Formats: sequence, structure tokens, C-alpha cells
Amino acid sequence: MACGATTDLINCLIKLGVGYLVPFKWELDNNTALSNSTCSSDEDEEKGGSYLSPSYTLKMDEVNKMYIAEKAKTKLLDLNSITLDLITAITRVHDVLAKDASMATTLLHQIQDALGDIMTSEEGFGKEITAMVKENNNTKRRLDEYRVKCETLSKTLDEERKRGDDAECKVTLLNNEMEELKQEMEHIRDDANEKEVKSRRSYESFLKHVFSLRTQLRDNESMISKLEGEVEDLSSSLHTLRQDLVVVVVVVMIIV
Repeated sequence: MACGATTDLINCLIKLGVGYLVPFKWELDNNTALSNSTCSSDEDEEKGGSYLSPSYTLKMDEVNKMYIAEKAKTKLLDLNSITLDLITAITRVHDVLAKDASMATTLLHQIQDALGDIMTSEEGFGKEITAMVKENNNTKRRLDEYRVKCETLSKTLDEERKRGDDAECKVTLLNNEMEELKQEMEHIRDDANEKEVKSRRSYESFLKHVFSLRTQLRDNESMISKLEGEVEDLSSSLHTLRQDLVVVVVVVMIIV
């Protein structure tokens, strides 16, 4: 179960980084270059001996914009699916951690080994993960030390009870030490809860950013529709002007 949860989580991270963000930026750059290449200058048209009407050039530019917007919409839907998979994987990992402490330790080592390449390739992200893993290891080591101390104190307490020599005083001292250890462990647990809350807030901020991108995409689609209407109006006006020009030419020829 731990291996399955770890594999799902790592696959979601790889899908989000390598399978989505990098290809999307490559496609966006290429489509932008394609859009720029469709617009020719007047000098190029004169040298080549051909003529592209402004309405045709504008229409090609709008088609490229619509293509980019459609790709963005598709990638956004893919990102939503990947996000849901990531939430499911994180939930599975959380369930594993909640069920068994020893399994949680094994799972932590598996995640550290699996993410080793990512931590070395991505400098900033790797440093942050390394610091978190180091802090987690220190916390685990301290908890192990406290556990050993508690076991030692429990054994000492049992021995002192059997002996009966000043047992009451020593038991009180040992209980005080155990209370201090419990309080320290509670502080560590509270720190872990605060970090979990911060992580949840960061994830919520990420979702808000995704929703903002969706809104921007809808606005872009509306703008594209508006531009298409304006292009059609311009084409109609151009057709009317051409008809008027033909009438004027005919009148001039009649007059001449």
C-alpha cells in the first residue's frame, strides 16, 4: 500500500512538471512564431510580386490566436485532471501515514530515494525539499531519542518501585521528566500541524491561480469572438466600397 501511494504521488509530480508544463511552453512558443511568420511586410510583397489583402493577413493572425487559445483550454483541462490525481495521491499518502508509524518511516525513505534526481536537477526546489527532509529526519531522530528515554525511565521507575528505597521521591522526579518530554513532543506535533496548514494554504493559492487562468481564457475567447465580428464588418465595408468605386469609375467613363 505504501509503495502504491508513493508511486502515484511521484507519477503525478512528474506528469505535472515534465508531461504538462514543458510541452505546453514549447507549443506556445512555436505557435507564437508561426503567428509572426504569417504576417508579411509591404517590402516583401513588392519583392515577391504577390499581394495579400489586409483582411486575409488579419484573418490568419486571428486563426493562429484561436488555435493558441484552444490549446490553452485543452492544457487547462489536463491540468485540472492532473490536480485531481495529485489530490488523490496526497490523500493516499496521508492515509498511510495515519495508519502506521513504521510504514510512514519506510514511505519517507522511498520518497527521498525516488525524488533524488529531481532535487539535484531543480536547484531551488531541490534545496527546499532537502531542507524539509533534513528537518523531518531531525524530528524523527529526536522522537526516537525521546522514546528511548521514556522506555529507560519506565524501566527505572519499575526498579525503584520494587526496591522501595525513596521510591516516592524518585517516582515524582521521573514523572516530572516524562511530563516535560510529553510537552516537548506536543510542541513538535503542533509545529507539524502548522506546516500542514501552510502547505494546504499554498495549495489553495495554487487552485485560485488556476481559476484565474480559466477566467482569463474565457475573456480571451470573448475578445476573439468580438474581433471576428469586427473583421466581418470590415470585410462588408470593403465590399461596399469596392461597389461604390466601380460605380464611380463607370460614371467617369460615361462622362469622358
